[in-house]
Amino acid sequence: MSNTTEKVTKTNRHYGEGSIYQRKDGRWVAKYRDEAMAKPQYLYGSTEAEVRRKLRDWKKQTARGLTACKKVFFRDYADNWFYTFKQHSVENSSFDRYESIYLHHIKPVLGDIQIASIRSEEIQNLLVAKSKTLSYSVVKKINFLLSELFQYAHSEGDIAKNPMRNVKMPKKTLFKQKRTILVMEDEEVQALEQVATLTCHNDTPQIMHANAIVFLVHTGLRCGELQALKWSDIDFANETVTVSKNLSMIVNRARKPGQKHRNAKIKGTKTVSGNRIVPLNEKETGGSLFDRLSESGAKLLVETLPMLEDGSAVFEKQPEESTTPYAAMISKKMGELDWAKSATELERLIRGLNPWPSAFTHLNGKMLKIWDADVYTKEQAEAEFPEYSTDFKGAEPGQIVAVLPHTFFIGCGKDLLKVNEVQAEGKKRMTSDAFLRGSRLEKGMELGK
Repeated sequence: MSNTTEKVTKTNRHYGEGSIYQRKDGRWVAKYRDEAMAKPQYLYGSTEAEVRRKLRDWKKQTARGLTACKKVFFRDYADNWFYTFKQHSVENSSFDRYESIYLHHIKPVLGDIQIASIRSEEIQNLLVAKSKTLSYSVVKKINFLLSELFQYAHSEGDIAKNPMRNVKMPKKTLFKQKRTILVMEDEEVQALEQVATLTCHNDTPQIMHANAIVFLVHTGLRCGELQALKWSDIDFANETVTVSKNLSMIVNRARKPGQKHRNAKIKGTKTVSGNRIVPLNEKETGGSLFDRLSESGAKLLVETLPMLEDGSAVFEKQPEESTTPYAAMISKKMGELDWAKSATELERLIRGLNPWPSAFTHLNGKMLKIWDADVYTKEQAEAEFPEYSTDFKGAEPGQIVAVLPHTFFIGCGKDLLKVNEVQAEGKKRMTSDAFLRGSRLEKGMELGK
């Protein structure tokens, strides 16, 4: 007996109409090709009826694609999709990045090709070529945008076949080497902190935003997270600082002549895990807070980067407008102590401005920086230092009310400040004990003059 034939043609068809046959393994195949296809299309099924139905549907899609998009260039179709659909489906900051990628890396390569004739090979070659000059994340975004675009075109019936079905992301080994991340040594960080405290003759910092630079070095915060911090994010009662917002620059697409191209906008952090609360201790300073946020920032990076890489990061939509006003930029003038305020307020200001710009007052016409102090009620001071009880009762704001062997007390609008560490003009930081050994400090002296 002779074996079954390799294929059985069920119907004689003219060129372009397709052919249907059965393979040796029993599966049915429909083969179809038209003038716009470089290669034939094969449709498979378990029965003849199934492949006939698939072929009929395919021919309908092909016919629509040829009539609608045969002469439509990629640039025209992509522009319409990008600015009609994509722009309104993502955040403005994300769209700005996508737009830059589209205009610089996609449109120049595919723009002059008819969208119905773009093949998988052309897109694959595009990704491979870009992998030699761009990072993996950028090429991944190129692949993502093209996948969305062609999926949309195919679902609308504007192209007969989605060319992205056979496209693969290039291996990571093909990409250019990542830039080496340089980490500052402890000595370099200390040098930066010292430079950050230097001022010009008009008391302005020699390096613009030096305190912000030091803050970023110690914390690992994103620049936008630092810029979005407000005084309301610091909870002195519970001794915490909350990082929950991010400031970004958004392209102003509706701007009028003369307006800025970009506007600042505050919103939530990039991911849910980006929201974090950092505890403060009783003697927390601006400098020690750097270290705490540095640990928190490092942990956040370890948790977030893998989620961004595998696409599992959860993004949370934030309110369009913030109800909390911006705090003014920190300046050296903010450090001048107003003795009419309570001792609690002044002590917090001293810690908050340590190491820059630092809290200060004047003694005998010369600047006196105060680096560390404790809050005492009059009752607490009398109980701990009973020999000076009469001095504490007559405390006046800005007045030195008691000079002890190793420290001194200053009167405030409410309660007292016990000074622990100071820095006289032109001198180094020192304890109050060391300061008193070289200074003639007397009860009744007034500060701030």
